[in-house]
Amino acid sequence: MKINIVLPSFPIQMTGGFKIIFEYANALAANGHDIALYFVIQLPHDRPHRPTIYLNLKSLWLKKRRPSWFTLDSSIRTQSILRLNKNSIRDADALLCTNCLVALELKNLPPCKGTTFNLIQGYEDWILPQNDLLNESFRTAAHNIVIADYLVPLVENVTKKRPHVLYNAYHPEQFHITTPIAGRQPHRVAMLWHEMPKKGCNYGIEALRICRERFPDLEVELFGIYSNPNFDERWIHYTQQPDNLCALYNSVAIFLTPSLNEGWGLTATEAMACGCVLVCTDTDGLRVFAHEGKTALLAPPADAEALANRLCELLENDTLRRQIAQSGSEYIQRFTWKRAVTQLEQILKNRN
Repeated sequence: MKINIVLPSFPIQMTGGFKIIFEYANALAANGHDIALYFVIQLPHDRPHRPTIYLNLKSLWLKKRRPSWFTLDSSIRTQSILRLNKNSIRDADALLCTNCLVALELKNLPPCKGTTFNLIQGYEDWILPQNDLLNESFRTAAHNIVIADYLVPLVENVTKKRPHVLYNAYHPEQFHITTPIAGRQPHRVAMLWHEMPKKGCNYGIEALRICRERFPDLEVELFGIYSNPNFDERWIHYTQQPDNLCALYNSVAIFLTPSLNEGWGLTATEAMACGCVLVCTDTDGLRVFAHEGKTALLAPPADAEALANRLCELLENDTLRRQIAQSGSEYIQRFTWKRAVTQLEQILKNRN
């Protein structure tokens, strides 16, 4: 198949949503499909609004640039375009987009650009607070694909058509147990550090500080794409863009995900595959794999005290930590890229 993939802007830094799309692009290319990636620089309703001359220069500067943080298959064509229209992308069999702003522009394209598929990776009200526009983004594609069950009724109520469900995935060959669960230092915790408020990292840090008061030997490994956030505490260690995430996950016993709103939780699944027990907030996207008392311990969002209490349950009960870590590691093995890519191919092939 000839497949166009259309994305918002150009990702200078790594984000989970772009990473998922790039993984699919590579896998589809490896399976013999002809893939073209387009990055749209100017999208209506986007914020902040930039002068036209700035956007023109940006699109020219980025025109043939490829993401530096992800290695795309050499056969994949990449192009930054100023606007999404019939003249800016090639004819194709299928067109896959992600992001509500891009989805709104699909109505301007003729059928020859490909049967349209909207991959919805979260309820993007932080991008489009206007519910009427967000709902309209569900109507523009011929087919909607959602990554978690909670999105099904939200889309179906608007479109009167059930979307495809395509769970996100991880690479078992990249993320797996190398340090036995039982042999880990039980008072070591890891967390992704992110500056977006919806990630809830300030609540996570506060929860860890509460735990440190009860367990003075607590050690924390933070990682992220940002420069060092300069925490004063010596027991908090930060790594910017770690070279070996599998080794980092295997060096700790617990992984904390304090998100206020989460479409999926990619690092949580990676950590679980590596044998970490997951402590996370009870949010929609995480419930796909975070089951209370079985594969994870859950707490309400925006409640540092509750998060700290769940962490302390594990810090004082290593038997519980080992049991849930083992169960979580086994459960997460159903979410592999081989399964996800096979399912996506079937969705794209059955496009009529």
